[in-house]
Amino acid sequence: MEHLLRTARRIYAEEGPATMLAATHQYISKGLKACRWIGPATLVDRLRSVEKDAVMIVVRGSRLGPDTLPLILQCAEHLPDTSLCLAVNSKSKFEELSEPILPQLRTVHGNFEVIEINSKPFTRALLRSELLFLTSERNISLYRKLLQMSDRTVVRIYHGIITKAYGNLQASSMRNHRDDRNAKPDTYPNSFDIQSVASNIELFFRACAEGRHPAMYEKFGYPRFNRLDALLSGTAEPILPESTRKTLEETSPTARILYAPTQKGFDETNLFPFANFSLNDLRSFLEKRDAQLYLRMHPEEEDQLSNKVLDGQTILYAGQTFSTSPIEILPYFDLLITDYSSIYVDFLPVDKPIIFVKDDFKDYVKKRGIAYDYEQYFPGPKPETFDAFLESIEVCLAGEDGNEDERAFVRNVFLPPQDDIFLNQVLGELNL
Repeated sequence: MEHLLRTARRIYAEEGPATMLAATHQYISKGLKACRWIGPATLVDRLRSVEKDAVMIVVRGSRLGPDTLPLILQCAEHLPDTSLCLAVNSKSKFEELSEPILPQLRTVHGNFEVIEINSKPFTRALLRSELLFLTSERNISLYRKLLQMSDRTVVRIYHGIITKAYGNLQASSMRNHRDDRNAKPDTYPNSFDIQSVASNIELFFRACAEGRHPAMYEKFGYPRFNRLDALLSGTAEPILPESTRKTLEETSPTARILYAPTQKGFDETNLFPFANFSLNDLRSFLEKRDAQLYLRMHPEEEDQLSNKVLDGQTILYAGQTFSTSPIEILPYFDLLITDYSSIYVDFLPVDKPIIFVKDDFKDYVKKRGIAYDYEQYFPGPKPETFDAFLESIEVCLAGEDGNEDERAFVRNVFLPPQDDIFLNQVLGELNL
């Protein structure tokens, strides 16, 4: 309850009473919907012996994310005879977003089903699951009691190597702790048997942010980096919609640039926060260099911003329908542009230049916070003017940005070599 009250106070302070009331209503509605099945499922779990012959992956929202798709592929290879359940918020939305690649997935793993969270089939699948992977925990938080009193193994997969502050280390939380001398770390009961991180620095950051002992984390990495290694080495083919594949493989510009900003959470993203920015000048610059800039907005902002700048020739769409997972398209790009998004960590194994745009930098640091030293752990130019932005693109595309050593340092810190792929490490820990 204390955790919920803190969350409500934070939303009220940062976003106002209307947003807080809407979030409260949504939380209660989800709880009431889930309550229909939690009670019966708990009794069944206690009183009956249900054969556990399935693996469940709880998907973030209703789309295949950077770790979900690689994890499906790993299950197909290493657990081919085990039923696989994908739990999503909306089955129809999932099928709409994933329809172009579902036939390819069925070819790789024909034994998986898609079910909606808080439905009767979801509860049945949950009871059958020996292994449960959470790429999102929010939507099944009310099932935690059920999960804790059973013999199923729950594995938490974070949404990537976070570079934004959160939990106890978020700016608002730190201010609250300074004001309250009796403040304690977050002691919300742990519902995970395995929480995977990629490195020591991530382990200790998350331990501080979540108020948990470092021993509660395992350094098994993320499925996305196993997948990216396979794509970069040529031992795997990308799983993409056919239209995307044609765009990337049948056209040959001199350079492709991916621009993928984060969602700040307190204001609309300003893609080009430069006083003298000119969209026409940017398009002309790209055209003269035979370069294409692909724009991949955060899903919450895709409809708001993309169509304002896309022209289909120099600035193109690379959003959710272009590829549900960014990992599948990263090897096609020569340069990444972002602001504070952790996608730059995903791009580090590609070993190509990165440009960082400082959108509302002071407000972002004050309201959200950055997890690591900005100058040291964001390896690339950080232009302050439009002319400097264009010059940075020019230099980076020429391979003369001079940040190779800085990228290597951050890559070695965040992404140390793993002994094995993610799933094998989990199965080894469980002696399966």
